[in-house]
Amino acid sequence: MRGVVCLLGVFAPFFWNSYRQFAGQVDGSAGLSVAVWLLVSFVVLEIVLHAAIALQAPKDAATPRSAWVIQQVVLLAIVVAELVKFGGQVPLYRRHA
Repeated sequence: MRGVVCLLGVFAPFFWNSYRQFAGQVDGSAGLSVAVWLLVSFVVLEIVLHAAIALQAPKDAATPRSAWVIQQVVLLAIVVAELVKFGGQVPLYRRHA
């Protein structure tokens, strides 16, 4: 439940801000600062909520090893996807240069 609250509370404004930025209602620097602020607030909120749960019920705060492995695989997939995207952009830039 904690994760759902954090995701909705932080990423709903994040995507709303992104929509406004693409629609031209917010300039790039202001949109970027809001996006960075929201991402940092998400990380801080997760840490604070996890610490509160750990203090309240230490056994419930432990992350199962399988969940940790899944998180690492998802992070690896994101990194590989970005590398593939960047690798595909290089030939396109060279072709049009």
